[in-house]
Amino acid sequence: MKKTLFPVIAAILMAIPATSAFAHKDTPGIIGEHDMTGTVKQIDHKKGTLTLQTKGGPTLHLHFPADDLKDVKNGDAITVHLGFTKGGDGNK
Repeated sequence: MKKTLFPVIAAILMAIPATSAFAHKDTPGIIGEHDMTGTVKQIDHKKGTLTLQTKGGPTLHLHFPADDLKDVKNGDAITVHLGFTKGGDGNK
């Protein structure tokens, strides 16, 4: 499964726009960059959302472009790359 999932994860990461916070580790203002690995527990392919149960940690509710999740399914192990900046409008 790991061999077939790696290309899917790579495709998801390549599809993220260059302006994305975690696309550039050297981008000024990025805080808390880290990776989290877990198991996909729920996925909504139409909305592009998934629930990731991390190993020994929190459950994450995440959103991606729907097309990028077409080959991801419940039970898949994935790693997400996280980071944030302050000052955005949290209501959008």
